[in-house]
Amino acid sequence: MLTFVIRRVLLFLPILIGLTIVVFLITHVFSDPAAMYYTKDLSPSEVQRIREKHGFNRPYIVQYFSYLNRLVHVDLGYSTSSRSTILQAFAKKIPATFELALTSLLFAVILGVRLGLVSAIRKGTIVDQVTRISALAGFSLPLFWVALVLLLFFYVDLGWLPLGRYSSKIWPLSQHHTNFYLLDAVINGSWRQFVDAIRHLILPTITLGYYCLGLITRMMRSSVLEVAQKDYVRTARAKGLREEIVNMKHIRQNALLPTITVIGFTFGGLMMGSVLTETVFSWPGLGSWAVKAIKNNDTAAIMNYVLLVGVIYSVVNLLVDISYGYINPKVRLD
Repeated sequence: MLTFVIRRVLLFLPILIGLTIVVFLITHVFSDPAAMYYTKDLSPSEVQRIREKHGFNRPYIVQYFSYLNRLVHVDLGYSTSSRSTILQAFAKKIPATFELALTSLLFAVILGVRLGLVSAIRKGTIVDQVTRISALAGFSLPLFWVALVLLLFFYVDLGWLPLGRYSSKIWPLSQHHTNFYLLDAVINGSWRQFVDAIRHLILPTITLGYYCLGLITRMMRSSVLEVAQKDYVRTARAKGLREEIVNMKHIRQNALLPTITVIGFTFGGLMMGSVLTETVFSWPGLGSWAVKAIKNNDTAAIMNYVLLVGVIYSVVNLLVDISYGYINPKVRLD
């Protein structure tokens, strides 16, 4: 297993290098990285002085290694839109986005695995038809449309649930210890804050998780139908095992293997889909911060956001590969 993990990590390193090359090309070759320091009244000599000060007049290969050196030392630059270093902005905004992504993934996995199993077991029934239509709608409907419909119904019409942003009256800045709102509520020992955090999470979680729910449900259903035809399943039934035991121990456990891969891929999609969700619900996370950076033409913030999402996506896929090899020994042997 250790050899398998080391081999996967070594294959992961070229992906990271390739990702840095792409980001560098976009920021330094296809655009002017010094533009973030320009103002309207700068003279050509002042522009040249800025380029020399930050090394933008050097050869691209030198600039690339300088860029890598800054990344190694976690020097991501300065964000003009948030008026802080990008590292400080990440530290403040990432927890809220991760909290939303994790709750959305948990919602999608728990419900999607169950619905996929039930849909496959009751193939051809009305339950199967409704589940399949719902799953198809999950990854077909635009994310922002689902968000607006939920917002209109539960916030505007019924007034049952709040927007995503938190009230400063309930959440003073002094009580934001980690920026994971559920965790902060536990640390503060405040039941009111805990309930408030859950209420604010419900609509964004359903919106962001609905897309993944459709994918996981369809994948689980297909996997269950495929596994149900295997010889060991027929043998288990021939031995007289109850159908519940066959479904849970023999079918569901093996059908989860390909579903795990989809779950890993969808987590990266949750990080990217959070941009629309956070914007609609005014969620104080990384996605809404990226939208603000785009509006303010904050190049450094935008490209570091792209780099961060790429790294997260790659790391999640690496963890999925390792977990797949742990669950299925055949992958390690291959």
